[in-house]
Amino acid sequence: VEKFAYGLRLPIVHTKILDIGAPKLGQVAVFRPPFKPWQDWIKRVAGLPGDHVVVRDDRLIINGKKIPMVVNGIYKNGCYRNIEIATEYLGKYVHQVLLCPEPLAVTEDPLPTCPRTDAQGYICGGTPPPDAFLLPKKGMNAIVPPGDYVMIGDNRDN
Repeated sequence: VEKFAYGLRLPIVHTKILDIGAPKLGQVAVFRPPFKPWQDWIKRVAGLPGDHVVVRDDRLIINGKKIPMVVNGIYKNGCYRNIEIATEYLGKYVHQVLLCPEPLAVTEDPLPTCPRTDAQGYICGGTPPPDAFLLPKKGMNAIVPPGDYVMIGDNRDN
């Protein structure tokens, strides 16, 4: 990831002083969201100004075209249950994504098979434990306004 790919900014105030370029579809970008300006987020560019972006059942559709994706199987790291891992071809870029086409349940504590202690448990489909809560399948359907971009991570339910 190039830190100055889209322009040079003044330190502390983050005012852009030199515009170098614009994000391209599929590129990975580091940015600070306006609602959490102290955090750096790393996401993929999934929509450019003027694009019609739809996310439905974890599938990305841009301007009416489904973005090509190949499901590779179940993601097995111990912290997720029944989550699929897929390869997505976004623009000229290839990314790994996590999918849960069914309702996703989240537990407060990690699953017993998860080696991390700072994680929650993620269970796709099936009967969730009594302490879990279901994440709503919100999806997305929007036209990207001028000067804005749609950014998406590898876990669309989180």
